[in-house]
Amino acid sequence: MEHCPNWGGQIKIVAAILEAPSIEWILTHLRLQARAPLRAPARADFREAALLAARHPGLRAGAAPGVGRAW
Repeated sequence: MEHCPNWGGQIKIVAAILEAPSIEWILTHLRLQARAPLRAPARADFREAALLAARHPGLRAGAAPGVGRAW
Protein backbone atom coordinates (compact mmCIF):
# COMPACT_ATOMS: atom_id res chain seq x y z
CA MET A 1 0.00 0.00 0.00
CA GLU A 2 1.65 3.18 -1.16
CA HIS A 3 -1.25 5.62 -1.11
CA CYS A 4 -4.03 6.36 1.38
CA PRO A 5 -7.26 4.68 0.21
CA ASN A 6 -9.30 7.65 1.55
CA TRP A 7 -7.25 10.69 0.53
CA GLY A 8 -4.82 9.39 -2.10
CA GLY A 9 -1.73 10.83 -0.40
CA GLN A 10 1.51 8.90 -0.11
CA ILE A 11 1.82 6.68 2.98
CA LYS A 12 4.97 6.67 5.11
CA ILE A 13 5.67 3.97 7.71
CA VAL A 14 6.58 5.65 11.00
CA ALA A 15 6.70 2.58 13.28
CA ALA A 16 6.52 -1.20 13.27
CA ILE A 17 5.29 -2.97 16.40
CA LEU A 18 6.47 -6.57 16.49
CA GLU A 19 5.94 -7.70 20.09
CA ALA A 20 2.75 -9.74 20.47
CA PRO A 21 1.80 -8.38 23.95
CA SER A 22 2.05 -4.79 22.70
CA ILE A 23 -0.01 -5.57 19.61
CA GLU A 24 -2.67 -7.32 21.70
CA TRP A 25 -2.82 -4.39 24.16
CA ILE A 26 -3.26 -1.84 21.36
CA LEU A 27 -5.94 -3.86 19.56
CA THR A 28 -7.82 -4.54 22.81
CA HIS A 29 -7.61 -0.84 23.73
CA LEU A 30 -9.12 0.03 20.34
CA ARG A 31 -11.84 -2.57 21.00
CA LEU A 32 -10.66 -4.67 18.08
CA GLN A 33 -10.19 -8.42 18.00
CA ALA A 34 -6.69 -9.20 19.31
CA ARG A 35 -6.61 -12.81 18.14
CA ALA A 36 -6.88 -14.14 14.62
CA PRO A 37 -10.14 -16.01 13.89
CA LEU A 38 -10.02 -19.79 13.71
CA ARG A 39 -9.21 -21.11 10.27
CA ALA A 40 -11.66 -23.30 8.42
CA PRO A 41 -10.49 -26.86 7.72
CA ALA A 42 -8.81 -27.38 4.37
CA ARG A 43 -10.83 -28.75 1.49
CA ALA A 44 -10.25 -32.29 0.34
CA ASP A 45 -7.27 -32.63 -1.95
CA PHE A 46 -7.81 -33.33 -5.64
CA ARG A 47 -7.11 -37.09 -5.31
CA GLU A 48 -9.80 -37.51 -2.69
CA ALA A 49 -12.21 -35.45 -4.82
CA ALA A 50 -11.42 -37.61 -7.87
CA LEU A 51 -12.13 -40.80 -5.90
CA LEU A 52 -15.39 -39.33 -4.62
CA ALA A 53 -16.41 -38.30 -8.15
CA ALA A 54 -15.61 -41.80 -9.47
CA ARG A 55 -17.85 -43.37 -6.81
CA HIS A 56 -20.66 -40.85 -7.40
CA PRO A 57 -20.74 -39.92 -11.11
CA GLY A 58 -23.70 -37.52 -10.77
CA LEU A 59 -22.00 -35.50 -8.05
CA ARG A 60 -21.08 -31.95 -9.03
CA ALA A 61 -17.40 -31.06 -8.79
CA GLY A 62 -16.68 -29.53 -5.40
CA ALA A 63 -20.07 -30.40 -3.93
CA ALA A 64 -20.55 -32.41 -0.79
CA PRO A 65 -22.33 -35.78 -1.01
CA GLY A 66 -26.07 -35.23 -1.16
CA VAL A 67 -25.75 -31.69 -2.56
CA GLY A 68 -27.07 -31.09 -6.04
CA ARG A 69 -28.52 -34.56 -6.45
CA ALA A 70 -31.24 -36.60 -4.78
CA TRP A 71 -29.64 -39.67 -3.23
